[in-house]
Amino acid sequence: MRLQVLTLALLATTANADTLFDITFNRVATFDIFGNPHSQQFFTGTIVTDGICTICSIDQTPIFNIVSNGLKSIDINGTGGFALGDPAFPNDFGNIALDVATLTLTGSIDDGGLETLSFGLNPNICPPVGPCPSGPGTYFFNGGGAVNEWGGFTVSPEPAAIWLFGAVGALLFRKLSRSSNARPIAREHSASMRQG
Repeated sequence: MRLQVLTLALLATTANADTLFDITFNRVATFDIFGNPHSQQFFTGTIVTDGICTICSIDQTPIFNIVSNGLKSIDINGTGGFALGDPAFPNDFGNIALDVATLTLTGSIDDGGLETLSFGLNPNICPPVGPCPSGPGTYFFNGGGAVNEWGGFTVSPEPAAIWLFGAVGALLFRKLSRSSNARPIAREHSASMRQG
């Protein structure tokens, strides 16, 4: 009985809990307006979903009008930073989608000025030398002519989310294992119990 209560409590917590994902940027190239190498602009980010959506998205207009389909916010740490769903960045706008099953992130964020950060798209310009990352798993930062950056990124669930999903899965497996290993009551025994 205690196992059932704990399982239900964990399931309820999981269903109502936000799920956090980390974004890690892997820069390939950063150049300034003169074609000189420049320091890296972006390092990490965080995505918050409602914990229920499988294809999560957010669309924000410049006046902080937000339409969310499970994706509550995305915050990018870097030079200046970018965010959707965060009141600290009311001028940022754009749309982002996350496929939770494949951890694929697509879309773009504009800072309301001259800078844009895009994910999983094709950049409109390439580095002066070297490869030009484009398509799924890549990002491009257009710094309004001052600096541009190209690279790849990974999205991964935060450890707390992994632990919670693992705990629920382990409890359900244990419960199912116990119920499948339960021995049926022998007919003779159940008949004798009825007579006695």
